[in-house]
Amino acid sequence: MTTHELHDEAMRLIERADRLNEKAFSLERRAAMRLLKKTDKEPTRAILFKGAAMLAIRCGFFNYAEEMARYGLAGNPPAEIKAELEEVLKLALAATK
Repeated sequence: MTTHELHDEAMRLIERADRLNEKAFSLERRAAMRLLKKTDKEPTRAILFKGAAMLAIRCGFFNYAEEMARYGLAGNPPAEIKAELEEVLKLALAATK
């Protein structure tokens, strides 16, 4: 492969990865939202919201990341997951400033 061909292939893979990350975020968000009001489903609920928030960050969807982190924190997450949700929330808020 030429240098140009290698670069073109790399760009195609990045585009594909972006689409896959967005699809993963969409699916994780849907799963998390099914447990939005089911705080008796901890820690699963918090883990799903944390996953959705982290995927949103990866996709550059910072408003969604904030929303997902806040939903996760609104339940009763275990301390370790709560700390991770708080960290994701800080990242999302910093990115929107």
